[in-house]
Amino acid sequence: MKRLLHLSLEGNRIERLEDETFQNIHRLQTLNLAYNRISSVNFAAFDSIGTLSHLTIDLSHNNLQVKRKIHSSILSHISIYPKQALRVNRSNSYPIHSNIMHMDLSHNNISMIEVTFFEPVESDLKVLNLSSNIVEEISPDDVGQLRRLRCIDVSRNRLRLIEPTTFMAARRLQSVYLHDNRLEEVPQTLFSSQNYLQFVDFSRYDFKVKF
Repeated sequence: MKRLLHLSLEGNRIERLEDETFQNIHRLQTLNLAYNRISSVNFAAFDSIGTLSHLTIDLSHNNLQVKRKIHSSILSHISIYPKQALRVNRSNSYPIHSNIMHMDLSHNNISMIEVTFFEPVESDLKVLNLSSNIVEEISPDDVGQLRRLRCIDVSRNRLRLIEPTTFMAARRLQSVYLHDNRLEEVPQTLFSSQNYLQFVDFSRYDFKVKF
């Protein structure tokens, strides 16, 4: 399968991803794992996959859930549970996946984002979809190091709070989807460092947004 470009495993009963599950599929461009029973994200499963392309990974409609934040410097792995949910295995020599450009984590049960969860993909991740989860707040600790991020979708969550400096490091941000949340106000400096911003969606709120 060395020439494989697109792989869909949608709608199966996959519960976990082992290390190097997809190794040696160097040209893969899209990996669809939606509608499974995956309860943890193991970035080691993506070692040696799509290394010659820009990779899109769809993990929507699984069993991922975050209940609380755990600082990774204390633990050798990060657990985020429902019955058991978003678990990120880590080690001292954890690889950076600079080829992963697009991650879809929508339609799960994520309520919080671990402080260093996105470290393996922070060097080149451009599109992040967290829509239709139960996220209540986002801060610089959650997405602050995604410096190449172009688009983020946190719509249809339970957002009540966004810190003013949440997107400060994402200076190339172009599109932000924040509609259908529970925000009561938006910090006036939220997008102060975004010179490339083209689209912001604050639909279906009762407040007045000032920029």
